[in-house]
Amino acid sequence: MVGGGIFCDDDASPTIMNNIIESNHAEDGGGLCCGGTNSSPTISHNLIRQNWTYWGNGGGITCGGNGCPIIEHNVISDNYAMDRDGGGLVIWYDAPEVKHNIIEGNIAFGGGGGILCVGHINGVITSNFIVENSANMGGGILCSTAASPEISGNIIMENRAHCWGGGVCIYGSSSPPTTNNLIARNWAGIKGGGVSISSVCLLANNTIVGNEAVGKGGGIHCEWDTTTVVNSVLCNNKAAAGSEVYLAYIANNPACLSIRYSNARGGLIPMREEAWTLCMSSLDAVSISARE
Repeated sequence: MVGGGIFCDDDASPTIMNNIIESNHAEDGGGLCCGGTNSSPTISHNLIRQNWTYWGNGGGITCGGNGCPIIEHNVISDNYAMDRDGGGLVIWYDAPEVKHNIIEGNIAFGGGGGILCVGHINGVITSNFIVENSANMGGGILCSTAASPEISGNIIMENRAHCWGGGVCIYGSSSPPTTNNLIARNWAGIKGGGVSISSVCLLANNTIVGNEAVGKGGGIHCEWDTTTVVNSVLCNNKAAAGSEVYLAYIANNPACLSIRYSNARGGLIPMREEAWTLCMSSLDAVSISARE
């Protein structure tokens, strides 16, 4: 069973507005599922809370199937994916507009406490308040399997990941341009308190502050591919190794980090035009910690 509260089938594109969608459950899309081919609903000004899934994804909402859903001005809170991914919202193989939502207090057993993006996705995730969500990886947002939406202008705060990517986790050939976000006070049990990256990625104009990883990379943890950081601030992040940035080495897969026009507390990363670039070519990982 999918869509515990509402299900949109093939080519169904209704406007779903001003509803309370609460305490429903299903295998996928506990509150609402737009799972049909080319289903492109407008989901606006709803309260979607305390829904849950068993054996599937998307405690609050699941959207997929090559549509272009608009998800805006909703409160998506306290939903739960019991055994899988996407506590608040799952988007797969779509081109969504996810904007001006409050996404808070959602939980996923797997990845993407607030939002999971999976498959060949573009679209935008913009101007949302993503707070106090939790998952094993990607407490706030998880992008995997070539999911590359634009992530811009969000407040991503106080999310938790038991493993990696407290605020944002990017991996599996995903390359979402991540710009103009406040990524603050997120926590990871292993690595990447603010952001965990293991694919090619651009981080531009972000403020990454006050995040913590128990292990490595309080602000940013990078591995596998090339990460570019531009016009960003890293400050007051904490980790056992690399409080601001940790650049890891994976055998036969050297990672590179390029930082331009960016700064860390104490001026560790100089704000200047020339790129400051590190490329891993040995077994020695690189830790970057702001000076006290």
